[in-house]
Amino acid sequence: MKRAVCLNGVLTPEADAKVSVFDRGFVFGDGVFETMRTYGGRVFAFREHVERLDASARAVGFSIGVSFADIERDVVYALREVHNAESVVRVFVTRGEGPLTLVPTNDVHPTRVVIVDELRPMPAAMYREGVSVVTDATQPAIPTAKCMSYLPHQLAVMRAHAMGAHEALLTDNAGRILEGATSNFFLVKGGELFTAPAERVLPGITRAHVLSIATRLGIAVHFSPVLRDDISGGPEAFLTSTMREIAPVVRVDGAVVGNGAPGPITRLLHAEFRKGVGLDSNAPPWL
Repeated sequence: MKRAVCLNGVLTPEADAKVSVFDRGFVFGDGVFETMRTYGGRVFAFREHVERLDASARAVGFSIGVSFADIERDVVYALREVHNAESVVRVFVTRGEGPLTLVPTNDVHPTRVVIVDELRPMPAAMYREGVSVVTDATQPAIPTAKCMSYLPHQLAVMRAHAMGAHEALLTDNAGRILEGATSNFFLVKGGELFTAPAERVLPGITRAHVLSIATRLGIAVHFSPVLRDDISGGPEAFLTSTMREIAPVVRVDGAVVGNGAPGPITRLLHAEFRKGVGLDSNAPPWL
């Protein structure tokens, strides 16, 4: 078995894994979610992900309704059902079933779903050659929460793919780059990192680990939105996310970043990140 589902704490066959048509997650996208992955069969940064799940729920006005231990149990149950070399773990919590009104009542009970799937690694070419991205004026309603009402992000990525790009970089009203639609964004300039402040973006888990690595290595970090014009003068840029880890960016809106190839600081940070999760530093994904 490559996939397993745990619905409200009960392992459930895929064919039977259903939620009510009156669930607010289905009707309004009224819920939150997290995407995690395993290394050596163990979920990376599990508590950090669940803490962010809880914070996202509180940001939209509801409680996930269970303890961290309950969610951990669901994930462990689901992981035991699969026989994957590595897995991707998705946790969804909706406000629950309730009346079809925009203002929810107080008697709804959250629905939680854990889906474990086989992890398919990103292509080596993405790390070896880098990726192209395009800017997009999409602005999430609550940028610091990971909400199920994900259509704006989805459309931004669809537009990017239609233009032959890997990811969309979301900008504010002044055109400043904040983050990727499904990632966080970093510019490397003068040997230092530049990234948007946490209160303006989703606080990425991989992002936090990269910031910690940079501090340990003595690489200065500046928290400010990146101007589009800054990129032409920056020798490196990269994306961070759970599934990508660290992906070099070599073009933004068609303009070449640096020399058009992944840079040494990007490589260094990625190698250190992989060592931190127990991977062989002598076998990076770009080889």
